[in-house]
Formats: sequence, C-alpha cells, structure tokens
Amino acid sequence: MTTTHLSIDPRRLALALFLISGLVWLAGCQNEERDSRASEDTAETPLVDSEQQLERAHPGVLGWIIPFELTDQDGSRFASGRLTGKPWVASFISTGAESYTTQQINLLKLLRDRLAKTGSGDGVGMVSFAIDPSSDTTAVLKTFTIAAGADAKGWKFLTGELEEVRTVVNQESFKTAFGTRGENSQGSLERPSFVLVDSYQRVRGYYDSEHSSVINELMTDMAALQSEIVNIPADVQDPAWMKERAKAQLRTADSISAFHGFSFTDQREASGIQFMHKIVDDSGKRFKGVHYDHGSGIAIADIDGDDRLDIYFINQVGGNELWRNLGGGKFENITERAGVFVSDRIGVSAAFADIDNDGDPDLFVTALRKGNVLFENLGGGKFRNITAGSGLGYKGHSSAAVFFDFDRDGLVDLLVTNVGKYTRDEVAKVTMENIRGEADIGDQYYVGFEDAFAGHLKEERLEPSLFYRNLGDRKFQDVSSELGLQDEGWTGDAAPVDINADGWVDLYMLNMQGNDQVFLNREGKRFERAASDLFPKTSWGSMGIKAMDFENDGDLDIFITDMHSDMSEHIGPDQEKEKAAMQWPESFLRTEGESVFGNAFFRLTDGGRYEEVSDQLGAENYWPWGLSVDDLNADGFDDAFLTSSMNFPLRYGVNSLLLNDGGERWRDAEFIVGVEPRAGGLAVPWFELDMLGADREAPVLEILKNEGADPASFPDRVVVWGAMGSRSSAIFDLDDDGDLDIVTNEMNHHPMVLLSDLSDTKPDFAFLKVKLIGTVSNRSALGAVVRLRAGDLHLMKVKDGQSGYLSHSDFPLYFGLGAAEKIDQLEVHWPSGIVQKIEGPILLNEMITITEKGDPAEGAVAQLPQRASLEPLESGPIHVRPGDNIQEALELAAGNPRRKRIVVQAGVYRPQHPGQAMIWFNKRHDGITLEAEGEVTLTAANPALADKSAPSFPAIVNHVVYFGDGISRKTVLSGFKITGANGFVTNSEEPVSIQAPIEGRNLEKAKFFYTDGGGIKIFGRSYPRIENVEVYDNFTSPCGAGISVEHRGHIDGSRLQTVLLSNCVFRNNRCPISGAAVDLLHGSGAEIVNCLFVDNLSNGPMDQRAETPGKWKPQHGSGALTLFPKSQVIVRRCTFTGNRNAVDDSNQGNRYEDSIFWMNNAAGGWPKGSRYELDMASGVGVSGCFIGGDIGDLRAVIDKGQNVVGCSDPRFDERYVPQAQEFEGVGYRPH
Repeated sequence: MTTTHLSIDPRRLALALFLISGLVWLAGCQNEERDSRASEDTAETPLVDSEQQLERAHPGVLGWIIPFELTDQDGSRFASGRLTGKPWVASFISTGAESYTTQQINLLKLLRDRLAKTGSGDGVGMVSFAIDPSSDTTAVLKTFTIAAGADAKGWKFLTGELEEVRTVVNQESFKTAFGTRGENSQGSLERPSFVLVDSYQRVRGYYDSEHSSVINELMTDMAALQSEIVNIPADVQDPAWMKERAKAQLRTADSISAFHGFSFTDQREASGIQFMHKIVDDSGKRFKGVHYDHGSGIAIADIDGDDRLDIYFINQVGGNELWRNLGGGKFENITERAGVFVSDRIGVSAAFADIDNDGDPDLFVTALRKGNVLFENLGGGKFRNITAGSGLGYKGHSSAAVFFDFDRDGLVDLLVTNVGKYTRDEVAKVTMENIRGEADIGDQYYVGFEDAFAGHLKEERLEPSLFYRNLGDRKFQDVSSELGLQDEGWTGDAAPVDINADGWVDLYMLNMQGNDQVFLNREGKRFERAASDLFPKTSWGSMGIKAMDFENDGDLDIFITDMHSDMSEHIGPDQEKEKAAMQWPESFLRTEGESVFGNAFFRLTDGGRYEEVSDQLGAENYWPWGLSVDDLNADGFDDAFLTSSMNFPLRYGVNSLLLNDGGERWRDAEFIVGVEPRAGGLAVPWFELDMLGADREAPVLEILKNEGADPASFPDRVVVWGAMGSRSSAIFDLDDDGDLDIVTNEMNHHPMVLLSDLSDTKPDFAFLKVKLIGTVSNRSALGAVVRLRAGDLHLMKVKDGQSGYLSHSDFPLYFGLGAAEKIDQLEVHWPSGIVQKIEGPILLNEMITITEKGDPAEGAVAQLPQRASLEPLESGPIHVRPGDNIQEALELAAGNPRRKRIVVQAGVYRPQHPGQAMIWFNKRHDGITLEAEGEVTLTAANPALADKSAPSFPAIVNHVVYFGDGISRKTVLSGFKITGANGFVTNSEEPVSIQAPIEGRNLEKAKFFYTDGGGIKIFGRSYPRIENVEVYDNFTSPCGAGISVEHRGHIDGSRLQTVLLSNCVFRNNRCPISGAAVDLLHGSGAEIVNCLFVDNLSNGPMDQRAETPGKWKPQHGSGALTLFPKSQVIVRRCTFTGNRNAVDDSNQGNRYEDSIFWMNNAAGGWPKGSRYELDMASGVGVSGCFIGGDIGDLRAVIDKGQNVVGCSDPRFDERYVPQAQEFEGVGYRPH
C-alpha cells in the first residue's frame, strides 16, 4: 500500500479557523494579506535522474527502529529522535575489518556525492554504527569522519558502551546486518549491508554492499520514498524565515544588558520521560475551530516529600501521567502506582494544593463533560480518588483550577473556570494513527460544534465558572451565586491576585472571546465586579495570565497573553511583534471598542488604576497560549516563557523567551538562549487519511483542496503533517543544580524538557529558594507574599500557584540574587495577616523553610532544608497488608536503621505499573529482611493493566524480584510464593531505581539482564539469602525462568560471595534454552541447600557448556540447573525429579552432595536430544548422591564408589519425600 505525506501551506488560510467555525456570514469582511514578504514555494529537485533509476518494486515497511542514544564522532550524545523527519541510511563498520570498512565508507561517499548532484543531499542522513567499541573510539571515528569528508551534521559515526551498541545493532530491524560470534565477541559482521530507514523510523530496505551497484538500488528506493512526500512547504518543515529571524535576533544580543550567556537544551530523552500527548480528531482529520485545540496543562509538586519536584502531565486521549523526579534530571512513571491514572475522559488541566492541611499536596484534575476528579495525597506519593462526596465532580466544559484562600480561614478554596459549551452530544471514536505506532484503545470524545468559535454569541451555550468553599474534611460547596461571582465570559483561566492591595485575594478572570472580568474580594464575604474601574481596556482573546513585579518596585504588575485576536488574520513572521489589525466586526466581538487586540501588560499607577504598556515594554508576540514567569538568568528580575503555536493547518509558531532587561523592557531571546529552533524539526505526522475507507469524504479534504491538492489523485493512504507546538509550561529547578529549567506540554507530541546550563556557564550566580509552611494560614501558603532585601536589591514574590497556561502548581519560591553576596532580610506576609521577619545574614544558594508562627511576637524560625527522613520509631517490623506497596516499605526500611524487618501479610500482591521488576533491592536495601506471614503470593501478572495482545500477557514486569549490586547475605527473602513471569516485557530502565549506580568495575547489561530471571533476577555483586521460597509457573526466554544469577565474575570462591538458596521449591518453570529453575551465567556462584527441583523444563537444543563451546549438541540439551563457564556451586541435600534434564555443568570441582537425581526425562524439547540426570565435565565433587531412572551419568565421570548410580525408585510421597529406606538422609525434606 502506498502512503503519501502531505503538509499544509497556511498562506491562503488567513481566516481558516474563523471560516471553518461556520462564521460564513462574515464573508463581507475582507482580510488582506499583510505580509508581502512571505516565503514562496520552491520546486523540489528529483532525487534520482531517470537514467539512474532501476525497475524495482515500491519499498514496503519491513520493521520499526527502536529508539536509541549513542555517542557520535565528536563525543556528543546523539538520539535517534533527531533523525525523525528525513530518510537515512544505516551502515555498520569495524576498524578491525579495515578493507570492509573502507569499502563501506567509499560507497557512502559515492552515495553522498550522487545525492549532492540532485540537490537532495541535505534531506538524507547517514549513520555508521561502529560495532566494536573497544577499538572504535570517538577519536578513531573522528579520523574516519575526516577521511570521508563527512560533515558531522549529515553523517554520524556512532559508538558507545558495548552493551548499548549491541542493544542498538542487534535489534530485530537490523538483524541482517550484525551478529555476534561467541559469548566474548565484541561484534562481528555476519553479512555486509546497508539499511534504508524512512522519515518515520521504519525500515524500508536491506542492501548488499559488496558491489557498487547497490548505490543505484538505494537511490531508486530513496526516490520512491520521496514520492510519498507531497508538497511539504517551507513554512512547516524548514521555514526560511526562521533562519532569518534567528540571525536578526542574534545580532541584538550585544545590546541586551541582562545576562544571556547561557542556553537551554532539550533533554527529554535523557530524562526518561516518555509521555506522549494525543489529540482528538477535531484537532486532526475532523479539524474545526473548536476549543479542543487549546491542548492540556501540566502541574508540578513534590508529591512524596523528598524535596524533588514531580510532574503531572494532562492528556486529551490515552490518560494523564505522573512522573516522579528521581534526582539528577531523571524521572520514572508512577501514574498507576500512585493511583492517579485518569484515562476515561478528555483531560484539560490540573492543580496541586494541600486541601486538608496534612502536609502533602493533593491533586485536582479538570476534564471534559465526564466529571472533574479530586485525589487525596495519602503520603509517600500515594493517592486515592475522593471525588464522590467531595462536591467537586462537576460535569461540563471545565478548564482551569485555581486554589486560594478566599476567606482566610486557613483552608484553600477552589475556582473552576468553565469555557462554555463547545461540544454537542454526538460521540465519535478517536482515530489512532499507525504512523505514530498507536494501538486502538477505543477512546471516544464529544464532537465539537461546527460554529464553536461563535459560541460566545449564543446565550444557551454559556457555562458560568464555579467557586467552591472548602468546608473542611475534604468537602467543598458551590457558593458562586451566594458570593456574587457571576461569570459571563468564556473563561479558560484565571489568577488569584490582590489587585487593590488590601490583603484579600481577588480574582482576575480571563475571557478568551470578550472583555476580561475582575472580581474584588470584599473581606471574604462577597465578590464585587470592578474591571472597568481599574483597567482601561483588556485583551479580547485572553488565554494566560501571571501577576509579577516586573521592575522590582514592590507592587504587582499583570501580564496577559492573547491568542484569539491573532486568529482574525494571517500575518507574516516579521510582523509578530505588532498588535492584530482586527478583521472581525463588532457584531462578533461585542466589546464596544474596549479591547486590546494582543497581549496586555498592566502596570499599577499611583492612583490605584492600571495602565496598559505592552507595546512600550516589547511584550507582544504571535499565537501565545500562556506564560510561565521566573528568574531564568538569576539576575534578580523575572523573565517570561510564552508557549505559542497553532499547529495544523497553520505554520509553525515560535515559543517566546523574554528576558527582563533590568525592569526597563522585555527582550526577545529564544534563539539567543537556544529555546528555538527546537531540536528534531518543526513538524511531525499529524494524522493519516484512509482514502479507501471513511476518509474519502473527510471534511479536511476541503482544506487540502484549498491548498491546491487533488484528493482524487491521492494514493491509498495519505499522511498529513502539522507544525509542532507547545501549550502549557512550567519553570522550576528540575535537576537540583540551582538554576531554572522549563518543561512543556506539547500538542500531539512528547513534552520538551529544556535544561539550563546557567549553573555551569555562570558559576558565581546566586539564588535562594523559600519553602513556606502555613499553620494559621493554609498549609500550602497560597496567597503569601515574600519580600527579600539583599543590599540594593529589593525583591517581592507571591505564592499564587500560577505556573503556566492551564497549570497550577505547588513548589517553593525562587529568588535570583544577581551579584548579591548575602541576604539582609526576608519578610513574609502570610494570608492570615501575620508578618514574620527573618534577619540576615542568610546564606545564598540554599532552600530555607519558613514555618508560620501564630503569634507575630514570637518571630519566625528559618531553617535550612533537610531531605525527608523517617522519625526514629520503636523497634519491630514494618507491616505490609494487601493493597499496600511492598516497595514503599522497602524504601521506609532503607531510611531507618532501627527497622530492617518487613513482614508481608497473607494475600496476593501484583505490580501496579509495567516495568522491569515488581520488587527491587539495591545497595541501600542491604541488611533488610523481607518475609511472608501466612501464604503470600508475589506475581508478575496483573491482567487489569497488561496488554492483552502482548505475548507476555498477563505479566507486566520482567522479574518479580530483582537484587542489584551491593547486596550481602545480610539481606533475606523468606517465605514467599513467586510466580507469573511470562517472558520479556520491557528493556526500559524504568523505574531507574532498580539499578543503582555501580561502583568500581563497570557491570555491563547484556540482553540477559532484561530477559532472564522471571521469578528472581540477581545481578552484579549481589549475594542475598533466599529461603523457604516456592518459585513456580514462570516462563522466560531464553534462560533462567525461576532464578537467573549474573555475578559477572564477582565471586572469590568463598561462600559469602555466593547466593544462598535454602529450603526452596522450584516447580514447573519453563524456558527455551537453559536453567529452567536456576541459571548461573558466566562467573556466578550459588550455594543450594535442601531444595526441590520438579517438573522444570529446559526446552532448547543449545548446549553452550558442551565440549566445543558455542556449538550445538543435540544429544545434550540443558538442565533445570545450568552452570555457564567459570561458575561455582555447592548443591547439598537436594532432589531433582521430573525435569527435562537435571544438572548441566561443564566446570571443574563443583560439589554435589547427598542429593537425589531421579527420572529427569520430561517430555518436550529437542526431539533428538538425550535425557540425563547429570551432564558434567568433572565428577570429582559428586559424593553421596543417588542417580537413577533410565538416564544416568551422561559423560561417565561419576565415581560409583562415592555415589549410587542406577539406584532404585525412591518412592516419593506427595511432598517428594523418599519413602524407600536407603534414601534416608539424602535429598530434599520440607522445612
């Protein structure tokens, strides 16, 4: 099936949204193009000359490339996401194969030269993977780069750690290009080839590189791929005006007084955050001017008390996600574990605040028509849904949530803004896009009105906002009418701000289609409308708001972004700093000329009124949604980040970063500090059209026709591209390095995680973080004002929770201190009216905690922060009950040296989120005893969360229990039943904490790290004691279904450096290759005492412990207990019966004592393979054993004088205790 890719040129869509919204009655209003210098379309050059093309079938899709990150020839990390949007050719080189590598380089040079002649060289990437990292260092690769004349931008030579290189090149889609020979091989080329990958990371062809004719094959297939891409305009993918704007802005850098010698880089992939925003069809193939295009919010808070700020992303489709901050810029997805997964409704915004004053932030989520949701934080990052009975489950077109204490009673109240009714009752299914790798999950949404953008003209569609009073006990009551809060606008967001400085928090309510509204708080008794008295004009299409002290004069200014005014006309990129020349008539606007058609900046005058000074200060930009404000360069003046975009079907919108130039004016700096252009390109596949199905009549085809496309000529499937764009954002110190970073929530894509390097480029910068804890006031201290004096620097900030568009967060205040060397005084004005002063000197570059004192005469207490830790508690175990999280108990024990015993009560415990392990131990957990009381089952299975289509169903973790580096025999696992593993689930490092940093020798993670050890995985210098455990019904591929031990040579022959398995049962564990019950990989050690191995099946033919390593020996197979070379074991008083082979050990001197090996000839496996009890290279360590059945000692090395070979039937009872008298004192006995 042929797929065509299409993007939309917006130059003839000046009134696109307006017309699509059904406002055709405005046809008489002419919109003239204001930008005469808009870029023109350019003709594309054919990729391949006709005489070079071969007769070849159109290249099909052969697989997907797994995302990767390696190191390039310049020593920089390079992520595969940077290849998205253009085809590329993969090749595989090794400096150890000089002639072959030279041939590869020469062929790629020839390909590059051919591409250059066609003018298409910049549109095709080349990636050469070095398969032997020990030889192929960055310095060596740099030499190859120079020799090849390859520019680092277009041709990447990639290397890395051995295991990460293997993971990349051994993926399924590269399998014909790379292989390994033997366990110790660095890498070898099984067959030389190139791999062609398209712009969506799909493999489209494999090519034999032995002959130069491969170039014509590649060129022909590249041309075929190019034919799939139709009319991608420069405005969307690579706009010329972006380059010109960047150059122009960079020329202004020297005129900016504010420090700008720092930059941001998008580190989303390195952070581990995999969240992906997904749109409904009304923003895609059923595109219309409806308010779904406003996107979704983001909220920030320390949800678990570890002093790291966590992120909650809102999604339209597929569910919201909570990402826990692990430190160092790394995050893990804990959505389901935390209990805050919301997937059955269209998400809009979120807000964190402590609603019950118990010391942790609770979470409120707004959603479309299916009800808003309230989560109570139970502590430790665990939440529960308490919407029922809270009074907050309103079902409508809710938008923002704003917490503040209206009546100063010490409880936060809540404003929920409602936009207006922009959807009808019709429900449609959300289309999942194959091009994005999405699976159909059956989500639905309410279809928007065709004339939704005119909804403010229809009284029946008005939906007033709601104000809830906090009654205590986590209950709220709607008091909007009682307090006089009569909201008549289409309100998307609002801000709590003390507009008249009387100590009572007022409300500035935005109207995205009309005049804003201001409600003054009359001493907590009522609201009083006052907008026209205080503000001369307000923005017509207000979207975002933030109150701030722009010039450090001690009072609050108000910055408002206006997006909807910019939709009345399409302007050129060079006019984006101008106000909109409004094209819509007053009959549509209905503001009687009292509007600002663009951003507004209100500055307080001496008379108590506000003057609008946005143009004087340079505050205008184009298509802004909201803004986040904080001191990005730590110079003492707050800066602003404005998310700005419109996506399909319009051109790219530039996010604005405005530096505050000493309180004099805003200076555009997004290109100067690296926020723009965004990494990875400006456009992505937006949606697909099935031209053979329902999409033949899709309304969006009319938009494509207006662009000159001919839908009748489209192939079976068309991929429509759209510009990327941010919606919400938050500014906070993400990686705890003291400077401020930016995180966005994008429309229909991954977020950006923009990390600042200010702490590196300006090491003498100074800051202070202030954490406030209310006692008389609300615990979140919302409404508190903090004033700071440091020499001549006087700063003021308000804790209002307003962190960005549709975003309300709860985190410490941040003060940049410029050149200050000390802080002289802090003054806190609490919502209760209490004023506290903390006299200096106060140290810089710290976070201090200020707790409110009820009596002002007592003064204030400021203390330096400390990481959360447990209070010393009485001795005794930590008890875990069904419904509790065992891992959380482990973390509690790790932090408390007096409580190292955890008792798990009877029940079945399942993983609560997909990942590598359900329970994990690392160095910090050493010395903990985890024991079962009663029958406790730990299972890898969770059918409610598992993907039913996955081979691993119903398992959602690789390992039930994981032991990482740094575990001694002081760590005990006792009494559990461990089951449910069902093959490989994920190689994700989430949660990152299962693999703590490893000191000393680097322990590389081979593929076995992820795949082996379904029941228990033991890795690195880890020697736990496992006793009274039953490991049963686990499946893994390839090895170690029950337990996999991977010490990597970290054994010294002593018992202390072996795993102790005592009184355990291994039953019905299965794997394709070796070690169905216990698998000891290279250089591993175990002591196995009084254990039962029964009905375990190793089902594969490969015996890597045979006489010739690495060769297949069909007559051997592998055992229930398998030892790889250089592994050590002591087996004492164990029983092996009913397995598909018992023990396979090619090592010398291992000890097998007083054990029974009987009838290990279970059906299955290699049909020609012999069965055996013992397959051993040396039998000198075998003594006191009974070996029987119709299979004996495979290699005839057992000393028959020391053992009974060919023994009689043990006559096992139901517990596998031998009843035959001669077996007394040998074999397993139940403990």
